[in-house]
Amino acid sequence: MEKENEKLKKLFAEQALERDILKDLLKKNEPALADKIEIAQKYIGQGHNIRFVLRVLEVERSTYYAHVNRIQQEAKSIHRVGRPAPGYSYTQDGKPVSDEQISEWITEFLAGEGAAYGYRKLTVLLRRRYKLRINKKKVYRLCKLMDVLRPQRKIILKYPKRLANNRVITASNQLWEVDIKYGWIHGEQRFSLL
Repeated sequence: MEKENEKLKKLFAEQALERDILKDLLKKNEPALADKIEIAQKYIGQGHNIRFVLRVLEVERSTYYAHVNRIQQEAKSIHRVGRPAPGYSYTQDGKPVSDEQISEWITEFLAGEGAAYGYRKLTVLLRRRYKLRINKKKVYRLCKLMDVLRPQRKIILKYPKRLANNRVITASNQLWEVDIKYGWIHGEQRFSLL
């Protein structure tokens, strides 16, 4: 009798869980695989049986685990590519100097005389004043982290480019074009214009 009661309790609990899962599934209009896996993670996180939850959602276990592993790998691969930044640089004597100290020096330069300096000039200042062995790329990275990079210059053309495009020509001698050829004369060992 007790075994039957336990079976009925378990069956009732499974039906209640199935009903809750399906309610969550119905809240999503035409649920995609990502929606089903999100619901599955919710109930699996609460401690319910993985096989049962996935069976109710009609998701294969291999699909679920592949999706979960892909999400975990994407979370790990968000970090920048390449060798991780060491967090310090060296002086010419070989003593390590932390990036925090270098950032303080950069802030001092920018607050004082180097307000208009870019990362290249800051690199030269750090090399001269503090005898650091530091690359301009590292100074650029630190300035970018501190959000003190100056905006890039926009190159302004000093002359207008006048092209022959879209011109309305109504008479002769309104538009002239020239085609210049530049070639090497082998026998005379010189260039010529045609």
